[in-house]
Amino acid sequence: ERLRPGDPIGVALITGDLSLGATGTVTEVDGDRVYAFGHPFYNVGPTRFPMTRAYVHAVLPSLLNSIKLSSIGEVIGTIQQDRATAVAGTLGAGPRAITVNVSLDRAGRPRRTLTFRVADDPMLTPLLIFTALFNTFASHERDYGAATYALRGRMAIRGQADVELDEIFVGDQAGVIAAAAVVAPLSALLNNDREPIDVESLD
Repeated sequence: ERLRPGDPIGVALITGDLSLGATGTVTEVDGDRVYAFGHPFYNVGPTRFPMTRAYVHAVLPSLLNSIKLSSIGEVIGTIQQDRATAVAGTLGAGPRAITVNVSLDRAGRPRRTLTFRVADDPMLTPLLIFTALFNTFASHERDYGAATYALRGRMAIRGQADVELDEIFVGDQAGVIAAAAVVAPLSALLNNDREPIDVESLD
């Protein structure tokens, strides 16, 4: 069913085994163009965020600050503008995203594998991947206290050699440091001043 003014709509930042995004309300639909929220998301200007359907589970009314409990659904287009007055995009195929595969190995436990797709945005992607990795580590391993993390990985970049990651982290917050160590080279690549970089996947 086509979107109509008043329908819920979502903006996805992370999808897959971890879901992170925002939901709001459709303001207007003009052909394949969609205007929504009536306020900014992050007010970052041009964007390439997946536009999704959304479902509102409940409304919690309050004279101070009413909120909705909602979830994002399937991708139905691309949010291309995030401005002071609205977010706007087009219906159709969603934008490219960065696939992140995480495998957790620990002696005496079966391997855990998680996959999620992260919105491709030079400013937000590093923060989103840090959030995803840190929450994965915190959910499945020790969050605080002495620990050792052996991190091995590969960042696939279109038209360039892969970036190899191979480090060991020890300390009271090894998971935080390990997640930051993945994001540091990623952030440098995405925000370099020489040429645009397309990160295809992170394993």
